[in-house]
Amino acid sequence: MTVAAHKIAAASRDDKLVYHFGQADRFLIYEIGHKRSRYLETRRATPACTSDAEEAGHDKRIKEAAALIADCRAVLVSRIGPGAAIILQEQEIRPLEVSSLFIKDAVSEYAAETGKGK
Repeated sequence: MTVAAHKIAAASRDDKLVYHFGQADRFLIYEIGHKRSRYLETRRATPACTSDAEEAGHDKRIKEAAALIADCRAVLVSRIGPGAAIILQEQEIRPLEVSSLFIKDAVSEYAAETGKGK
Protein backbone atom coordinates (compact mmCIF):
# COMPACT_ATOMS: atom_id res chain seq x y z
CA MET A 1 0.00 0.00 0.00
CA THR A 2 1.48 3.33 -1.06
CA VAL A 3 0.75 6.26 1.21
CA ALA A 4 0.23 9.68 -0.39
CA ALA A 5 2.89 12.23 0.44
CA HIS A 6 1.94 14.55 3.28
CA LYS A 7 3.50 17.00 5.73
CA ILE A 8 4.25 16.60 9.41
CA ALA A 9 5.71 19.00 11.96
CA ALA A 10 8.18 18.41 14.77
CA ALA A 11 7.94 20.72 17.81
CA SER A 12 11.36 22.06 18.81
CA ARG A 13 13.43 24.77 20.45
CA ASP A 14 16.84 23.87 19.03
CA ASP A 15 16.31 22.14 15.65
CA LYS A 16 17.60 18.85 17.10
CA LEU A 17 15.27 17.64 19.85
CA VAL A 18 11.50 17.10 19.92
CA TYR A 19 9.95 19.33 22.61
CA HIS A 20 6.69 19.76 24.49
CA PHE A 21 4.15 21.32 22.11
CA GLY A 22 3.52 24.37 24.30
CA GLN A 23 7.22 25.06 24.81
CA ALA A 24 8.16 24.91 21.13
CA ASP A 25 9.33 28.13 19.52
CA ARG A 26 9.57 26.50 16.09
CA PHE A 27 8.17 23.66 14.06
CA LEU A 28 10.32 21.78 11.59
CA ILE A 29 8.22 20.75 8.61
CA TYR A 30 8.87 17.50 6.74
CA GLU A 31 7.32 15.88 3.72
CA ILE A 32 6.65 12.21 4.29
CA GLY A 33 6.44 9.78 1.39
CA HIS A 34 6.66 6.02 1.13
CA LYS A 35 9.18 5.12 3.90
CA ARG A 36 11.09 8.36 3.39
CA SER A 37 11.15 11.93 4.63
CA ARG A 38 12.42 15.27 3.36
CA TYR A 39 12.98 18.45 5.39
CA LEU A 40 11.09 21.42 3.92
CA GLU A 41 11.31 24.39 6.27
CA THR A 42 11.24 25.76 9.81
CA ARG A 43 8.30 27.85 11.00
CA ARG A 44 8.77 30.12 14.02
CA ALA A 45 6.18 30.27 16.80
CA THR A 46 5.62 31.99 20.12
CA PRO A 47 5.72 29.36 22.89
CA ALA A 48 2.27 28.96 24.43
CA CYS A 49 3.46 27.75 27.83
CA THR A 50 5.30 30.05 30.18
CA SER A 51 6.13 29.81 33.86
CA ASP A 52 2.58 30.99 34.57
CA ALA A 53 0.26 28.40 32.99
CA GLU A 54 -2.74 30.67 33.55
CA GLU A 55 -1.13 33.60 31.76
CA ALA A 56 -3.52 35.50 29.52
CA GLY A 57 -3.16 34.50 25.90
CA HIS A 58 -2.21 30.85 26.45
CA ASP A 59 -5.14 29.45 24.42
CA LYS A 60 -4.62 32.11 21.75
CA ARG A 61 -0.97 31.06 21.32
CA ILE A 62 -1.98 27.37 21.13
CA LYS A 63 -4.44 28.23 18.36
CA GLU A 64 -1.80 30.33 16.56
CA ALA A 65 0.65 27.40 16.69
CA ALA A 66 -2.06 25.06 15.35
CA ALA A 67 -2.79 27.50 12.50
CA LEU A 68 0.93 27.64 11.70
CA ILE A 69 0.99 23.89 11.04
CA ALA A 70 -2.55 23.56 9.65
CA ASP A 71 -1.24 21.96 6.44
CA CYS A 72 0.38 19.12 8.41
CA ARG A 73 -1.25 15.75 9.08
CA ALA A 74 0.59 15.22 12.39
CA VAL A 75 2.89 16.94 14.86
CA LEU A 76 5.63 15.09 16.75
CA VAL A 77 5.98 16.18 20.38
CA SER A 78 7.62 14.98 23.57
CA ARG A 79 4.47 15.91 25.52
CA ILE A 80 1.25 17.80 24.92
CA GLY A 81 -1.49 19.02 27.23
CA PRO A 82 -5.06 17.81 26.76
CA GLY A 83 -6.35 21.24 25.74
CA ALA A 84 -3.75 21.66 23.02
CA ALA A 85 -4.37 18.11 21.80
CA ILE A 86 -8.09 18.87 21.40
CA ILE A 87 -7.38 22.08 19.47
CA LEU A 88 -5.06 20.20 17.09
CA GLN A 89 -7.49 17.32 16.63
CA GLU A 90 -10.30 19.77 15.82
CA GLN A 91 -8.06 20.96 12.95
CA GLU A 92 -7.41 17.35 11.89
CA ILE A 93 -3.77 17.46 13.07
CA ARG A 94 -2.76 14.31 14.94
CA PRO A 95 -0.54 15.02 17.98
CA LEU A 96 1.96 12.18 18.45
CA GLU A 97 4.02 11.84 21.63
CA VAL A 98 7.23 10.19 20.47
CA SER A 99 9.76 8.12 22.38
CA SER A 100 12.71 9.17 20.17
CA LEU A 101 13.60 12.66 21.26
CA PHE A 102 16.00 13.36 18.38
CA ILE A 103 13.96 14.86 15.55
CA LYS A 104 15.77 12.94 12.82
CA ASP A 105 15.05 9.62 14.58
CA ALA A 106 11.41 10.47 15.34
CA VAL A 107 10.77 11.57 11.74
CA SER A 108 12.47 8.44 10.36
CA GLU A 109 10.40 6.19 12.62
CA TYR A 110 7.20 8.01 11.60
CA ALA A 111 8.09 7.67 7.90
CA ALA A 112 8.88 3.96 8.31
CA GLU A 113 5.59 3.29 10.11
CA THR A 114 3.62 5.37 7.62
CA GLY A 115 5.24 3.45 4.77
CA LYS A 116 3.75 0.29 6.22
CA GLY A 117 0.30 1.78 5.70
CA LYS A 118 -0.32 2.66 9.36
